Amino acid sequence: TAVGTGDQVRDYLEGFRETAQADELMISLQGTSEAETTRGMEILAEAWGL
Repeated sequence: TAVGTGDQVRDYLEGFRETAQADELMISLQGTSEAETTRGMEILAEAWGL
């Protein structure tokens, strides 16, 4: 589980990906509304420069 700013979550996921030697990750966001979940994905995309 990763919680924090977009940059903190990105760094956590990158570290996990390296440790797991994974080529890709599947991300599941949990929010109280569709808008909240969408915003979470937008924050991650911004942190990755997408």
